[in-house]
Amino acid sequence: NSGTGLNEYRTEAAGGHAFYKGTETTSKLIISSGGNVGIGTTTPSSYWAGGNNLVVYEAGHAGITIAASTGAYECSLAFADGTSGADAYRGLIRYNHPSNYMEFYTNGSSRMLISSDGSVGINNSSPGGTKFSVHTTTPYEWTGEFKSTAANCYGLAINTLTAAGVYNLGCYTHTGTGFFVKNDGKVGIGTTGPDAPLAILGETGLGI
Repeated sequence: NSGTGLNEYRTEAAGGHAFYKGTETTSKLIISSGGNVGIGTTTPSSYWAGGNNLVVYEAGHAGITIAASTGAYECSLAFADGTSGADAYRGLIRYNHPSNYMEFYTNGSSRMLISSDGSVGINNSSPGGTKFSVHTTTPYEWTGEFKSTAANCYGLAINTLTAAGVYNLGCYTHTGTGFFVKNDGKVGIGTTGPDAPLAILGETGLGI
Protein backbone atom coordinates (compact mmCIF):
# COMPACT_ATOMS: atom_id res chain seq x y z
CA ASN A 1 0.00 0.00 0.00
CA SER A 2 1.12 3.55 -0.60
CA GLY A 3 -0.26 7.07 -0.48
CA THR A 4 -1.94 9.12 2.20
CA GLY A 5 -4.43 11.95 2.44
CA LEU A 6 -7.15 12.45 -0.12
CA ASN A 7 -6.20 9.63 -2.50
CA GLU A 8 -4.65 6.22 -2.01
CA TYR A 9 -3.17 3.56 -4.27
CA ARG A 10 -3.13 -0.07 -3.19
CA THR A 11 -1.86 -3.34 -4.58
CA GLU A 12 -4.72 -5.79 -4.14
CA ALA A 13 -4.36 -9.35 -2.80
CA ALA A 14 -5.44 -10.77 -6.16
CA GLY A 15 -2.54 -9.02 -7.86
CA GLY A 16 -4.39 -6.03 -9.25
CA HIS A 17 -4.01 -2.33 -8.55
CA ALA A 18 -6.70 -0.08 -7.11
CA PHE A 19 -7.11 3.63 -6.53
CA TYR A 20 -9.20 4.93 -3.63
CA LYS A 21 -10.50 8.36 -2.73
CA GLY A 22 -9.75 9.39 0.82
CA THR A 23 -10.93 6.87 3.40
CA GLU A 24 -13.52 5.22 1.14
CA THR A 25 -13.42 1.42 1.13
CA THR A 26 -14.62 0.98 -2.47
CA SER A 27 -12.10 1.75 -5.19
CA LYS A 28 -12.82 4.35 -7.85
CA LEU A 29 -10.57 2.69 -10.43
CA ILE A 30 -9.08 -0.78 -10.58
CA ILE A 31 -6.66 -2.54 -12.90
CA SER A 32 -7.10 -6.28 -12.48
CA SER A 33 -4.26 -8.77 -12.62
CA GLY A 34 -5.43 -9.62 -16.14
CA GLY A 35 -5.21 -5.99 -17.26
CA ASN A 36 -8.95 -5.24 -17.24
CA VAL A 37 -9.76 -1.69 -16.15
CA GLY A 38 -12.82 -0.90 -14.11
CA ILE A 39 -14.14 2.55 -13.24
CA GLY A 40 -16.89 2.35 -10.65
CA THR A 41 -16.61 -1.45 -10.52
CA THR A 42 -14.11 -3.76 -8.87
CA THR A 43 -14.90 -6.69 -11.18
CA PRO A 44 -14.53 -5.52 -14.81
CA SER A 45 -13.60 -9.03 -15.94
CA SER A 46 -17.07 -10.28 -14.94
CA TYR A 47 -18.64 -8.46 -17.88
CA TRP A 48 -18.85 -9.72 -21.46
CA ALA A 49 -15.41 -10.99 -22.49
CA GLY A 50 -15.65 -9.22 -25.84
CA GLY A 51 -15.92 -5.81 -24.18
CA ASN A 52 -14.45 -5.90 -20.69
CA ASN A 53 -11.01 -4.39 -21.28
CA LEU A 54 -12.52 -1.16 -19.97
CA VAL A 55 -15.78 -1.12 -18.01
CA VAL A 56 -17.42 2.05 -16.70
CA TYR A 57 -20.14 1.37 -14.13
CA GLU A 58 -22.61 3.62 -12.37
CA ALA A 59 -25.59 2.63 -10.25
CA GLY A 60 -27.73 5.14 -12.18
CA HIS A 61 -27.25 6.63 -15.63
CA ALA A 62 -23.76 5.97 -17.02
CA GLY A 63 -21.86 7.50 -19.90
CA ILE A 64 -18.53 8.33 -21.48
CA THR A 65 -17.73 11.65 -23.13
CA ILE A 66 -15.08 12.32 -25.77
CA ALA A 67 -14.51 16.07 -25.75
CA ALA A 68 -12.57 18.40 -28.05
CA SER A 69 -11.23 21.70 -26.72
CA THR A 70 -13.19 23.76 -29.27
CA GLY A 71 -15.62 23.29 -32.13
CA ALA A 72 -12.74 23.40 -34.62
CA TYR A 73 -11.78 19.76 -34.06
CA GLU A 74 -13.15 16.24 -34.48
CA CYS A 75 -13.80 13.46 -31.98
CA SER A 76 -13.31 9.85 -33.05
CA LEU A 77 -13.53 6.27 -31.83
CA ALA A 78 -11.42 3.93 -33.96
CA PHE A 79 -11.46 0.13 -34.30
CA ALA A 80 -8.06 -1.09 -35.49
CA ASP A 81 -6.45 -4.38 -36.50
CA GLY A 82 -3.05 -2.83 -37.21
CA THR A 83 -1.02 0.34 -36.84
CA SER A 84 -0.47 1.52 -40.41
CA GLY A 85 -2.73 2.77 -43.19
CA ALA A 86 -6.42 1.94 -42.97
CA ASP A 87 -5.64 -0.91 -40.54
CA ALA A 88 -5.42 1.78 -37.86
CA TYR A 89 -9.11 2.68 -38.42
CA ARG A 90 -10.79 -0.33 -40.07
CA GLY A 91 -13.90 0.73 -38.19
CA LEU A 92 -14.44 4.34 -37.18
CA ILE A 93 -17.08 6.54 -35.60
CA ARG A 94 -16.22 10.18 -36.11
CA TYR A 95 -17.97 13.41 -35.15
CA ASN A 96 -16.97 16.49 -37.12
CA HIS A 97 -17.57 19.53 -34.90
CA PRO A 98 -16.86 22.21 -37.55
CA SER A 99 -19.70 20.92 -39.78
CA ASN A 100 -21.59 18.98 -37.09
CA TYR A 101 -21.95 15.68 -38.90
CA MET A 102 -21.37 12.11 -37.71
CA GLU A 103 -19.63 9.58 -39.94
CA PHE A 104 -19.34 5.79 -39.76
CA TYR A 105 -16.58 3.73 -41.40
CA THR A 106 -16.29 0.01 -42.19
CA ASN A 107 -13.29 -1.65 -43.83
CA GLY A 108 -11.40 1.62 -43.72
CA SER A 109 -13.91 3.63 -45.77
CA SER A 110 -16.78 5.98 -44.98
CA ARG A 111 -20.12 4.16 -45.36
CA MET A 112 -22.73 6.33 -43.65
CA LEU A 113 -23.04 10.00 -42.73
CA ILE A 114 -25.63 11.84 -40.68
CA SER A 115 -25.57 15.54 -41.51
CA SER A 116 -26.22 18.43 -39.13
CA ASP A 117 -29.88 18.59 -40.20
CA GLY A 118 -30.45 14.86 -39.64
CA SER A 119 -30.18 13.75 -43.28
CA VAL A 120 -28.73 10.26 -43.67
CA GLY A 121 -26.48 9.21 -46.53
CA ILE A 122 -25.33 5.62 -47.12
CA ASN A 123 -22.35 5.59 -49.47
CA ASN A 124 -23.23 9.25 -50.00
CA SER A 125 -21.33 11.90 -48.08
CA SER A 126 -23.64 14.73 -49.20
CA PRO A 127 -27.24 13.64 -48.53
CA GLY A 128 -28.59 17.19 -48.75
CA GLY A 129 -31.96 17.61 -50.46
CA THR A 130 -33.36 14.34 -49.09
CA LYS A 131 -33.57 12.93 -45.59
CA PHE A 132 -32.42 9.43 -46.62
CA SER A 133 -30.12 8.74 -49.55
CA VAL A 134 -28.52 5.45 -50.61
CA HIS A 135 -25.95 5.33 -53.41
CA THR A 136 -24.26 2.40 -55.12
CA THR A 137 -21.65 2.24 -57.87
CA THR A 138 -21.69 -1.55 -58.25
CA PRO A 139 -23.13 -2.74 -61.60
CA TYR A 140 -26.26 -4.93 -61.49
CA GLU A 141 -26.74 -4.30 -57.77
CA TRP A 142 -30.09 -3.30 -56.31
CA THR A 143 -29.77 -0.10 -54.30
CA GLY A 144 -32.22 -1.16 -51.60
CA GLU A 145 -34.70 -3.77 -50.47
CA PHE A 146 -37.62 -3.79 -48.06
CA LYS A 147 -38.59 -7.33 -47.11
CA SER A 148 -40.82 -8.88 -44.49
CA THR A 149 -41.22 -12.63 -43.92
CA ALA A 150 -43.93 -12.36 -41.26
CA ALA A 151 -47.42 -13.77 -41.79
CA ASN A 152 -49.94 -11.24 -43.14
CA CYS A 153 -47.15 -8.75 -43.61
CA TYR A 154 -47.33 -5.37 -45.32
CA GLY A 155 -44.92 -3.82 -47.77
CA LEU A 156 -43.76 -0.20 -47.80
CA ALA A 157 -45.96 2.66 -46.61
CA ILE A 158 -45.26 6.20 -47.83
CA ASN A 159 -47.36 8.95 -46.32
CA THR A 160 -47.14 12.70 -46.91
CA LEU A 161 -49.70 14.51 -44.81
CA THR A 162 -49.53 17.81 -46.67
CA ALA A 163 -51.08 19.53 -49.69
CA ALA A 164 -52.54 17.48 -52.55
CA GLY A 165 -49.97 18.77 -55.05
CA VAL A 166 -47.02 17.18 -53.24
CA TYR A 167 -45.44 14.00 -54.60
CA ASN A 168 -45.95 10.85 -52.56
CA LEU A 169 -43.68 8.65 -54.67
CA GLY A 170 -41.16 9.37 -57.39
CA CYS A 171 -39.19 6.91 -59.50
CA TYR A 172 -36.60 8.59 -61.72
CA THR A 173 -34.93 7.27 -64.86
CA HIS A 174 -31.58 8.35 -66.30
CA THR A 175 -33.44 11.10 -68.20
CA GLY A 176 -35.07 12.38 -65.02
CA THR A 177 -38.79 11.79 -65.62
CA GLY A 178 -40.12 8.38 -64.66
CA PHE A 179 -43.05 7.32 -62.53
CA PHE A 180 -44.76 9.63 -60.04
CA VAL A 181 -47.65 9.37 -57.60
CA LYS A 182 -49.05 12.64 -56.29
CA ASN A 183 -50.64 13.00 -52.88
CA ASP A 184 -54.05 13.40 -54.49
CA GLY A 185 -53.78 9.86 -55.93
CA LYS A 186 -53.00 10.87 -59.54
CA VAL A 187 -50.33 8.77 -61.26
CA GLY A 188 -47.98 10.06 -63.92
CA ILE A 189 -45.74 7.96 -66.16
CA GLY A 190 -43.32 10.10 -68.11
CA THR A 191 -44.78 13.23 -66.56
CA THR A 192 -44.40 14.92 -63.19
CA GLY A 193 -47.75 16.71 -63.47
CA PRO A 194 -50.55 14.19 -64.03
CA ASP A 195 -53.95 15.88 -64.39
CA ALA A 196 -55.93 12.63 -64.51
CA PRO A 197 -56.06 9.48 -62.36
CA LEU A 198 -53.51 7.98 -64.81
CA ALA A 199 -51.49 10.14 -67.19
CA ILE A 200 -48.98 8.53 -69.55
CA LEU A 201 -46.74 10.72 -71.64
CA GLY A 202 -44.64 9.24 -74.44
CA GLU A 203 -42.05 10.91 -76.64
CA THR A 204 -44.74 12.33 -78.93
CA GLY A 205 -47.57 12.74 -76.46
CA LEU A 206 -49.97 10.55 -74.54
CA GLY A 207 -49.75 6.85 -75.19
CA ILE A 208 -49.40 3.38 -73.81
